[in-house]
Amino acid sequence: MTDIIQATDSGATFKARNDISKFSEQLGLRRLPIFRYDATLERLDSLHARIDGITAGVKAGDTVYYQFPTYNGVQFEKTFVQHMHIRQVNLVAVLHDVEFLRFPSTTYFDEITYLNNFDVVIVHNYRMETVLKEYGLKSNAVNLNIFDYSVNVQIPDRKKLRKK
Repeated sequence: MTDIIQATDSGATFKARNDISKFSEQLGLRRLPIFRYDATLERLDSLHARIDGITAGVKAGDTVYYQFPTYNGVQFEKTFVQHMHIRQVNLVAVLHDVEFLRFPSTTYFDEITYLNNFDVVIVHNYRMETVLKEYGLKSNAVNLNIFDYSVNVQIPDRKKLRKK
């Protein structure tokens, strides 16, 4: 499971990715740390070396769960997937955001074509799956039906709660 390493922020970007990594590790998956950085100026040979380093322990036939997007740029996203295909790795996208749906007028990356490079795409819910398929998603989709978060507080007993 890719583990996006980034500075803590107050939004869901950091929390959701960290929780997925935490849950995956509890299930026995190894973390593949990807530092979030601006890759737009990185030379292609450096990018290849970086991805080789991240995935050094991955071999043909393994399954890599890739948290998408990494926000490291289009070149990083595409190159990572190309590396995994060359190495004959099964690829599962764990989809967090779909930029062309969030920001339709400013998105230039063809995310649907990109996601069709994955064997499976894990989506948040049935509605997300339906919309992506309407836009041309051909990869197998699995929807979570609920996106869970890890919390460090006791959840109150529902029977003791009162609506106010």
